[in-house]
Amino acid sequence: MIIKKQRDAELKPVNHPGKPISKLVYIENGQIPHVTQIATVILVPHDHISVHAHTDMYKCFFILNGSCTAIINSNAIQLEQQDFICIEPQENHELTNVSDKNTTLLYWSFQRLLPAGRQEI
Repeated sequence: MIIKKQRDAELKPVNHPGKPISKLVYIENGQIPHVTQIATVILVPHDHISVHAHTDMYKCFFILNGSCTAIINSNAIQLEQQDFICIEPQENHELTNVSDKNTTLLYWSFQRLLPAGRQEI
């Protein structure tokens, strides 16, 4: 069993270009098989996580409160409280809080697994 209280979670920078944004990390890579991270991030008004992609992992977001705009492969999607989105490997994505209130996201990422015996080409 893993229990991580908010007070015990580690504050770390979001590793993407642009304005520094911090995340509160509850689970780090290696603690749970195939899970690379579970964290929360607060986007203050007009915060932006720059466009990027991951080659080998899925990234899922659940909007705890507030709203934001996700741009996935050039398609804008408005996300509101309690919405969920899962971004697949190699999809370009970025997030922006376009509101005048904070937006809190729970996100987790996990490794893409290939079927047994299959190798990446």
